[in-house]
Amino acid sequence: MKVQHLIIGAGPTGLGAAWRLQQRGIRDWALLEGGRVAGGLAQSVVDDHGFTWDLGGHVQFSHYEMFDQLMDDLLGTDGWLYHDRESWVWIAGRFVPYPFQLNLHRLPESERAACLRGLDEAAMAASQSSRAPENFGEWIDRTFGAGIADVFMRPHNRKVWARDPGADGLAMDRRPGRRRRRRACAREHPPSARRRLVGTEQPVPLSPARRHGRGLEGARETIDGACRRGIST
Repeated sequence: MKVQHLIIGAGPTGLGAAWRLQQRGIRDWALLEGGRVAGGLAQSVVDDHGFTWDLGGHVQFSHYEMFDQLMDDLLGTDGWLYHDRESWVWIAGRFVPYPFQLNLHRLPESERAACLRGLDEAAMAASQSSRAPENFGEWIDRTFGAGIADVFMRPHNRKVWARDPGADGLAMDRRPGRRRRRRACAREHPPSARRRLVGTEQPVPLSPARRHGRGLEGARETIDGACRRGIST
């Protein structure tokens, strides 16, 4: 077999690559899958007693219209269950909705003032320097300011990672557009608007109304003419 594009594995990534090639009119490709069904760790299997077992987490979060449209095409617009996402942070003797930085108005006055002051100081410092942060702790300070860092970000991440955020080796999220948008939302919107933004800052969690593997099998069937299944390498 000789092809220009060889895709190993019919999991979500492999199927997505094949689908995109097909969509762009590229036909010189093959997809190899060693299993009996497509889906990889996102497939669903039915046992001898009729029970469906999902392999891996089958909840989706997406900001991407192309991906959303594809999954709607495969499962149908009625093929999803929509979940209300509600997370809270216990801090300063009260529950504050997550994302924390969009709900500073719910903090006691002293903590709220410190957080807003830190955001202003961080924005001013960012306008004067483009140097990349050296570690995760410095990224927190430069992105959110000392207030949010001291009240929430540093204690929270110390608990999650069991290490100080300033320690070497902790990865940093380098998506500047997302960081700027979150900071702008927290600084520029009044409390009532920020409360509404809690639901739009994060993608809405979805899960298939039937089973995830059905959508992936649909993707496989869509491009099945060029798939090579049951071949291991």
